[in-house]
Amino acid sequence: MITYFNLKTALPKLALLTIVSCTSCEAGFPKVSEPHYFQANSSSYGIKTQKDKLIYIEKKTGEEKSLWNFYDDGKIKAHYKYINGVMVKDALEYFPDGALAFYKYYDSRGRLAYMRSYNENGNFKDESGELITFNEQEIAVKNDSIFVSVHTPRPPGTNSACTVIFFNDGGNTTDSLSFNTSDFALSLSMLTTSKLLFKAELTEPDYSSYHTKSIAISEIKNIALSNN
Repeated sequence: MITYFNLKTALPKLALLTIVSCTSCEAGFPKVSEPHYFQANSSSYGIKTQKDKLIYIEKKTGEEKSLWNFYDDGKIKAHYKYINGVMVKDALEYFPDGALAFYKYYDSRGRLAYMRSYNENGNFKDESGELITFNEQEIAVKNDSIFVSVHTPRPPGTNSACTVIFFNDGGNTTDSLSFNTSDFALSLSMLTTSKLLFKAELTEPDYSSYHTKSIAISEIKNIALSNN
């Protein structure tokens, strides 16, 4: 499940944590162009400044790295996530006044799967892409069963829901499951299921969007086999 936090309050605390932990630099941000790194708990942090202006902050935990970029006045410019150098998951880009400009979601292979844009007043403008993506690296086949990790993008301020309908070879519905979370996993039998139909909904106070996606189990199996 994805948890969003208030960037305007969280980032100054992270910057302060960086300053306090930077025992080798003078008071304030280190006045160097190269990033300064330090360790805190199980994560490593990096901060880069130029002429007392904050350029970026990065946080790395295991294989995942979060990167925050800033405008010259210190307002947040963008927030990206990477795994092994590939941009994945949620990406947030902001107008100079701090209002959200773009929300993007990159799948597990770094492909842009979904994007929505906002007006400068922060209201929804338009969207493109699809709401149903698979973590292809986590698709697995074992005997007659297949395991699928599914994600539906969730921009800040929205709620997501998804219904999955199972079909047999005859095209008849055999089961259905509903999820009110942006991440969920499916375990199903290839002997009784031939196709899945996803119905995803993204809602917020003034706007709702609906997406459907149908995929054959044979196609999911081929994705799993291509990973080996």
